[in-house]
Amino acid sequence: MVETRHLFLLRHAKSSWDDASIDDHDRPLAPRGRRSAARIADYATKTGIRPDLILCSSATRARQTLERIAPSLGRDAEIRIERSLCGATEDRLLERLHALPEEVDSVMMIGHNPGVQDLAVLLAREGPLRTLLEGKFPTAGLASLAFGSVWWKDLDRKTGVLVDFVIPRRLGLRAAPADDYPGAGVVAGAGWVAAAWPASRLELRLEADGVASALAPVAASFIALVFFSAFLATLASAFAAFFFAAFFFSFFFAMLRAPFSHATSDNPGRG
Repeated sequence: MVETRHLFLLRHAKSSWDDASIDDHDRPLAPRGRRSAARIADYATKTGIRPDLILCSSATRARQTLERIAPSLGRDAEIRIERSLCGATEDRLLERLHALPEEVDSVMMIGHNPGVQDLAVLLAREGPLRTLLEGKFPTAGLASLAFGSVWWKDLDRKTGVLVDFVIPRRLGLRAAPADDYPGAGVVAGAGWVAAAWPASRLELRLEADGVASALAPVAASFIALVFFSAFLATLASAFAAFFFAAFFFSFFFAMLRAPFSHATSDNPGRG
C-alpha cells in the first residue's frame, strides 16, 4: 500500500452559451475556457502532475478541457470518459472513488459544479484553502488533495488534506505545508513541500507565473507613478529652496544696507 494517495479535482473550463439550440451536454468551450485550460495545462507541466487514472465527464466542455490538458499529464495515464459524472452529486462522485482499484495511486476527476466543489469540501480538512474553495470554485479551478495510507473505499469526510487550489485567473493560491497525516511524505509529482509539517506552518503564497503576468501592467503603472511623484516632490523642493534662498539673501542685503541709509539721513551734508 502506498504512503500517500492523490486526488485532483478539476472543474471543466468555461463553456459557451452562444448557441441556445445546443443541448447542455454538447456545449463547447468558450474562448475564455480554452485560455483557462491552456493555463492549467502549463501549470500541470511545471508542477509535474501525473495521475495514474483520469475520470472525465462525457460532456463536450469536459472532454475539450481534457483534450487541452492531457498532453501535460504524461502518457501513462489511463483515460475513462463516463456519462455518470455529468451532473453527479458529491455522494455519487465519492461512490465512484470508492470503486477505484487499490493499485491506482493518483486520480484526476474532471466534472461539474456543484458536485466537484461539494466533494472537495467534503473530503478536505479545515484550513484557509478549504475556506477559500468553499466560497467559490470557478471553472477550470483545480483542487489537489492528499490522503494518508487509506484505501479508496475508506475515503470519507475530512480524510484528506487540501494541499493546493489553483484558480486560472490568478493561478492562484497555493498551500505550503498542510496538516500532518499518517504516512505523510513529500506530495509526489507536484513539487509541494512535505505534508507532514504541522498545520500551524501552513501559509498561502502567490503562484509566481500567473500572478506576475497578471499584475505586470499594474506594477509598471505603480512604479511610473512613484517615480513621477518623486520627480514632482524634487521639483517642488527645488522651487521652495530657490524662493527661500532669494528671500533670505534679499533680507540679508536689506539688513546690511540699513545702517548706511541711517548714516546718510543723519548727515545731510553742506549747503
